[in-house]
Amino acid sequence: MQQQQPVQGVQQPIQGGQQPAVGLGQQLKEGMQQLGQVVQQYLPGQPSQHGGQQPTSDTQCVFDFTVLDCEHKPYPLSKHRGQCLLICNIATECSFAANSQAALETLFTRYKDKNFNILAFPSNDFMSESHRDDVAIRDFILQRWPNSGYPILGKICVNGNDAVPLWTWMKSQEMGAGTLINAIKGNYTSFLIDPSGRVVRRYAPGVDVEAVEKDLVPLLQQCGGNQNVLSQDRPRPGVNDNIPQTGVRSF
Repeated sequence: MQQQQPVQGVQQPIQGGQQPAVGLGQQLKEGMQQLGQVVQQYLPGQPSQHGGQQPTSDTQCVFDFTVLDCEHKPYPLSKHRGQCLLICNIATECSFAANSQAALETLFTRYKDKNFNILAFPSNDFMSESHRDDVAIRDFILQRWPNSGYPILGKICVNGNDAVPLWTWMKSQEMGAGTLINAIKGNYTSFLIDPSGRVVRRYAPGVDVEAVEKDLVPLLQQCGGNQNVLSQDRPRPGVNDNIPQTGVRSF
């Protein structure tokens, strides 16, 4: 039987069945590729049809933007000029969606008649936890949290090249910057907007009623001529000192 000759240019296996060790450079290359895949999963987001217009040199505030609603119709934020807003990325399949949606409902119920509104943007950027279509997301939220009468807008991306201009602009503002990097770190990150359309606070993922109220109530009082805007069902300062202040204000 004729012995098979080694093929030139092809590395032959080492006797005994052992394969040559992978070089350190190759290991580093493969490790960086895997790391890049993980980072891409969490930061850049998924392609979106809801980009809205790009900010220009004349962009001064949130109210200069137009986005799309859940039916893909233009939704100019100028209709909220003069209101305090909480702008939040939501995801109905997120592990803390129930608590955060309940918190949004509470804030809206308490302050909707006091020059305050919420703009909720579904986002599928993190672990694909907002996979329903836009209208189905709105209907699901209103069915489970029926007092959530705030606008639930079109699905967006919040990070990377596909991020909608509104969210890119908010992250670029002094009070909208994140810790270490400006990228949104998770679902239910929110931005507090004053009546002039400026970002005044950014909150870490997960909506905390008390943390938002700590900034919102003085802002509403200031804009309303220092009138009392405390909701009747909200404990007044000093009445219950055990209320936890757990919300992180920037992340």
